Amino acid sequence: MSEETEHIEVLIESLYILEKDSGICLFEENYVDITKDGISTDLISSFLSAILSFADETFADEIQHIQFSNRRILFNFSEHVLLVIAVHKETPATDFQIKRMIDNIASQFDQKYSIIFETDQWRGDITQFNDFSQELYEIVKREPLKLKLLQLIDFKEHFKKIENYVSEKVSEKAANLLKKKEQLENYISKKKRERDAEKRIQTLLEQKKELENNRDQ
Repeated sequence: MSEETEHIEVLIESLYILEKDSGICLFEENYVDITKDGISTDLISSFLSAILSFADETFADEIQHIQFSNRRILFNFSEHVLLVIAVHKETPATDFQIKRMIDNIASQFDQKYSIIFETDQWRGDITQFNDFSQELYEIVKREPLKLKLLQLIDFKEHFKKIENYVSEKVSEKAANLLKKKEQLENYISKKKRERDAEKRIQTLLEQKKELENNRDQ
């Protein structure tokens, strides 16, 4: 094992594999307890739900990682799952080296379990993915903590929260636009009434002047 691989292994903090359609965490390993940094499981699950909500082809092509103050969150999108790895920001490994490791993990998972998704054997039973720990250990050469943060979380609730939030914001924006539209229409209507009144006054003045001219003749 090379020195550069050791550095990557030491600085991997967490790994999550989520089923893309449901958001259920199929597999996770944690090598440090990131909750000690004040990061709650609710924050993690909400963040990953948000990523999955926008995981269309365009987004997947554009995003490769997100940088936080002390760590980077790296992504690998495949047909059925999203692989997420948290790496400490001080890792000396290059982006290429880290990506190669992530691709290797994703490839191993796909080779082992793709048949489950392709033959509709996936029924929400995450225990069938537990034995991926051995393949992962062969790549990272580290024993994980027994800590599990996400596998008991119902991601559907987080999707609902995000959808409701977006819906509220859209409704709020639509209401603001409608209000502005009404204000604009009222302003235009007011100006039109003012112009019509000016025209009527002008017409009356012209008629009065014409009458006066007729009397003088």
